[in-house]
Amino acid sequence: MIPLNEVPEIEDALLQIRELENQIKAAADKRDQSIAFYRNRIDEAQKIFETDTAQIQFEIDNITVALKRFCDENPPVNRKSHKFAGGSFGYRKPDMRYVIGGSEANSDNAALLKFVKAGHQEFLRVKESVDWKTLKTKLTDDGEQVFLQDTGEVINGMRPVPQPEKFFVKVTS
Repeated sequence: MIPLNEVPEIEDALLQIRELENQIKAAADKRDQSIAFYRNRIDEAQKIFETDTAQIQFEIDNITVALKRFCDENPPVNRKSHKFAGGSFGYRKPDMRYVIGGSEANSDNAALLKFVKAGHQEFLRVKESVDWKTLKTKLTDDGEQVFLQDTGEVINGMRPVPQPEKFFVKVTS
């Protein structure tokens, strides 16, 4: 094995990596500047769109009010809406909303959950999942099977998959 102090190419290699990393940082800065430029352009386009469509939406709202007035003055006969070649309009009955205590905005879900847990389990959702972070700290293997460290119990269907070592280079700034 050659002593590291006798290999000047290593220092050159580390300097070259530092320079290449600086080039990556410069490219990232350029990318970020481009993103900022185009985000500003998108914001400008959005403002133009909102300005252009505000008047159109105002006209749609006025026509809708006129159609509602027509429907109020001339209720549909034997149907729920007025039908024309260009479309239809009328009133629709919305789906029922249910609120537990308080207002619609501040529905008391805790009270409803208590009611459901007390005797109507069929309406209760439970999501189960494995806590991998904690489980991994308690596992061991023999190369073919995986065991719980505490009990030695084999976890059927689980097998270890060796991962290769990752090489790293860290250069000092």
